[in-house]
Amino acid sequence: GQRFDTSVTAFRNIAPRPFQVGSQKLTAIQEAVGLATGIRYSKSRLYDTQSFAASYSLQSFGTKLPTSDIRYDPYETPTRLRNGLAGVAALAYSYTNAERYLQSVGPERGQSFQANLSFATPALGSEFSGVTANASVAQYFTTPWLSHHSLALRFGAGTSGGSYPGKSAYFVGGFVDTPVVDSIAQTLVQGGIVLRGYPAGFQGGQHFTLANAEYRFPIVNFDRGSSTLPIFWNRLTGAVFFDYGAAFDVFGEAKYKSGTGGELWLETFLGYGLSMTFRLGYARGLASEGIDKIYFVAAVPY
Repeated sequence: GQRFDTSVTAFRNIAPRPFQVGSQKLTAIQEAVGLATGIRYSKSRLYDTQSFAASYSLQSFGTKLPTSDIRYDPYETPTRLRNGLAGVAALAYSYTNAERYLQSVGPERGQSFQANLSFATPALGSEFSGVTANASVAQYFTTPWLSHHSLALRFGAGTSGGSYPGKSAYFVGGFVDTPVVDSIAQTLVQGGIVLRGYPAGFQGGQHFTLANAEYRFPIVNFDRGSSTLPIFWNRLTGAVFFDYGAAFDVFGEAKYKSGTGGELWLETFLGYGLSMTFRLGYARGLASEGIDKIYFVAAVPY
């Protein structure tokens, strides 16, 4: 018979949400704590894999407001960020034939596609009603001039409606500043799908589009550790990038931004089994509200 994988997980997610008091544009932190159960079917062939998944989660939302940064005015009306209980059902599909090898800097040939649909309704035990849908496609190309030099292109888009997960279901921006000690101790690894050259979560809305391009290349292989200390240096690689995208509520009012820069990626093994990639990067926003930023984060490539 066919093989299905089942799972039960407890989770805690933190995400920035745009928060406004009159003309003041701030960022609040929304926390979701919950329990999820799911089922997944995967079909693997020699050169590709596709999977189908369905899940249900019950999660409680809470919001931490940036009270220290608010300039209070009794005549200004703040944005209302909803808290409560959400029962969410989700469907997902993914396909990939992307290839990577021992010395690859991320996937370097093939493509990946994924799509997700989630919805909340009182019939599922939710205090909210709404739907979100998003999809992304990534294409990887090996360059002909040097070994393991590759070009990675990705495009993603999403839309939402209703009171779940709120007015700003999606957001774009740069990496979140996270202390290195916290990244290691709590395994806080960020995704590589960002709009670099802008503050984290600086744009939010019910819809988004985001395109990323990275030219990736190897620099040096260390393959070294010091005696039995719990740290192993694997290799140093690099990437130059260009990001373009926006999050918005009305399609005709989207304010697209672009950013560019470069990164050094240090691949390590910590604690005899924890694989982490650290990025030291510089990003420059090319549009209004753009910033020049140097950052050091733990993040995985797309």
